Amino acid sequence: MGKMMRGAGPRVLVSLLIAVGFVWLLARGGLPLVPRREDLARIPIWAALCFVALNLTSNVLRSYRWVFLLRPIAPHVQPTRVLGIGLMGFGAIFLAPLRMGEVVRPFLLSQDREVSFTQATGSIVAERVMDGVFLTLATSASLLAATKVSPLPSRLGDLPLPLATVPAAVLLATLAFCGLFFAMTAFYLARGWAQGVTRRLVGSVSPRAAAWAERTLQQLAQGLSFLRSSKNLAAFVSSTVVCWLLAFFAQWLLLRAAGLPATLAQATAVVGILGLGVAVPAGPGLFGAFQIASFSGLCLFFPIEDVRAEGTVLVFVSYVSYLGLNVLSLLLGSLVVAATPRRVAGRV
Repeated sequence: MGKMMRGAGPRVLVSLLIAVGFVWLLARGGLPLVPRREDLARIPIWAALCFVALNLTSNVLRSYRWVFLLRPIAPHVQPTRVLGIGLMGFGAIFLAPLRMGEVVRPFLLSQDREVSFTQATGSIVAERVMDGVFLTLATSASLLAATKVSPLPSRLGDLPLPLATVPAAVLLATLAFCGLFFAMTAFYLARGWAQGVTRRLVGSVSPRAAAWAERTLQQLAQGLSFLRSSKNLAAFVSSTVVCWLLAFFAQWLLLRAAGLPATLAQATAVVGILGLGVAVPAGPGLFGAFQIASFSGLCLFFPIEDVRAEGTVLVFVSYVSYLGLNVLSLLLGSLVVAATPRRVAGRV
């Protein structure tokens, strides 16, 4: 444990430097981190509570839907335990620096030995890809449908960051995630061929390395077994649609409560841009990246004066809400896991 903590030290330091860099950028761009008290007082408490409640429901559903990806390789997986591990994992991803929390879910689930770490990782990669496909397609469609500022600003506040690049970046991300989905499907369909090629190529150098690589590819492919199960695939996709619709509606509600006359399409685009912005490694609590991505989305649709006033309220309240929500998810998940007896099975 001590060695692990020492190894994490440099990453924590880097993440803190990233967070400080973002704070400097926000200050230089004239984008406040904390709204004025009189602006903050305008937002109703019920709106913030509804925002948290809708996103908590979305988080629970996002965590539970992992069951549908795991059932083809672990038919007797415990849904309640998967839910708890999922809540812990999503909380850790938000709170831990440089997205180091990504390993929490596969590590914890592999301890039950119904699913290996590599199999769990394969299912999570698939989950991320499919989330990315849905989110980027929804964001691209919303950017086409929503009324934007015309012409798009050449600066983000006072920062020389042309916002015209944001829709182009969303389009590139959409193409990338769709390409990853097709590549993932092709890999699963051609898994036997991929293992054979790996065995021949790596085996010519090291038979032991070839055996490890082939076994790893096999387990990754097993993590994609849901692709052949129409029932589990349909359940996962429908759950994904519902959980993202809840997030879009929550964002629209909070935008309106903050005083920004947003449409549902604009709210969807803001959520999508935020989702892409925090996908890269950042500081603890995604601090800085969250604010920059949120302000970038808002500046596409509202004048900079409104973004610096009502927009700052929206960004501050949503960040504090997400921070509290993920702490709650981590604690709730820990309680669920502790209350669910571990059923250790033979390794798959």
